[in-house]
Amino acid sequence: MFVAWQRKPLSDNGSRRYTWGHAFGEACACGPSGLGREKLTPVVRRAVRVDGKPRSEVVCRPAAGIRRCCLENASDPLGRVAFWRAFDSKREETLRTVDPDASPLLVAVYVERGGWLREELAKVVPPPTADDEALFDLFVWPGDSFDPARVVEDRREALAKARVRLEAYKRGRRRGETPRAWWERDRAEAEAAEERRRAEEAAARHQAWWDWVRSPPGTPPPGPAWADVPPKWAEARRVWLDFEAACAAGGRPSGDGWRPRSAEPRPAESALRSAAATLGLRWPCSADEAKRTFRRLAIEHHPDRAGPGATARMAQINVAYEELEKAFAA
Repeated sequence: MFVAWQRKPLSDNGSRRYTWGHAFGEACACGPSGLGREKLTPVVRRAVRVDGKPRSEVVCRPAAGIRRCCLENASDPLGRVAFWRAFDSKREETLRTVDPDASPLLVAVYVERGGWLREELAKVVPPPTADDEALFDLFVWPGDSFDPARVVEDRREALAKARVRLEAYKRGRRRGETPRAWWERDRAEAEAAEERRRAEEAAARHQAWWDWVRSPPGTPPPGPAWADVPPKWAEARRVWLDFEAACAAGGRPSGDGWRPRSAEPRPAESALRSAAATLGLRWPCSADEAKRTFRRLAIEHHPDRAGPGATARMAQINVAYEELEKAFAA
């Protein structure tokens, strides 16, 4: 048996393929075009005799073809990688064709590293290096174009990006990590970093707007113009300025708007503690606690129930509760 290489001439106006009604010539992505190009396809043949005359017959085609321009283009190894991967993918088919009962010895002789068939193919198509294999895995096909020249340019740009990824893979890969696994991990980490950056920017914008809401009147907004202020921040700014104006005018907020503060001064802290102690409470206390205690004491010390001397005690309770009411209303 021996390996023969079938040659198929190619030209821009020769063989064409059709996709959605559009015809594409075989202009190679390596760049060359015009007459004189060809495609090489390996064929395993063996010598036989037919009617006593020497002949040869095809045994198998162990790999897909490769264009000569792709074969000779040292800067673009993708064609050579695709050729050898096609050879490896057809290994079982090749063995069944050569010998249906392929033994381990035959596997070693024909297709394993150092085997006869692999060595014969390597004489024409150099095997790719580890970097070439990784570059093939990191390459992203740019897509079809109706312009053959644009196909060439897009492929070159995609190949340059793949080389950048290859260098990053060499620097950042982990032990035993394949190029695809590294690429997926790198993209996941990049997406997570981008998500964190967006979250930080959103938090910074929120803080900038909130600082503007509480800034003095006349402070320009963080945005480029007043018309660009979001409605919710404009409303928050208006409410805050109203609050500041009301506080400056001596008002205080309430559930139904603004109302003036009580003209009576707030009782001193010591007076409040004394009033709470009169009711049997400890200051500070809540308005509900004071009200409940006052009602209970009013029933206990009512003159009609407690008898003589309850009037003075009830007067003290009333005065103490009035002091606490002023404090709660202030």
